Amino acid sequence: MQAVLNDLLPSQNMFYAIKVEGTFAYIKTRSVQKQTEPYPPLVEVTSAQTVFEFNDVEGTLVGFWCPEYSDGINLPGYHLHFISDDFTMGGHLLECSMKAGTILIDTTTEYHMLLPENEHFAQTNFNSVPEEDKQKAEK
Repeated sequence: MQAVLNDLLPSQNMFYAIKVEGTFAYIKTRSVQKQTEPYPPLVEVTSAQTVFEFNDVEGTLVGFWCPEYSDGINLPGYHLHFISDDFTMGGHLLECSMKAGTILIDTTTEYHMLLPENEHFAQTNFNSVPEEDKQKAEK
């Protein structure tokens, strides 16, 4: 799936919204428990994630692709979520194999970001998260 999407992206320098509707031979997703303050680091949260595997399911993937230069604001690459057509299966996409479907890609030339206006955000050191923890949490 990633190779097909890569071939469809017109440029590696834009942001893209992606929607894939179809029949999937295999889907692997994850979900994490609801978090409360004080919020633990994402790598800790995902270490206790629940992983789901589905076969021969119809559904939709939605998400974004972010360029390499957005590192630090977002994780570069794909970030997709799945929901089955009957709304009984879903989660953050880890792996998939598609049988048939439709891929829609929208080039996003604007990126708007709202930052929290609170002391916790103002005092957080975002540079303290090791790159390997970011990748581990995302993948």
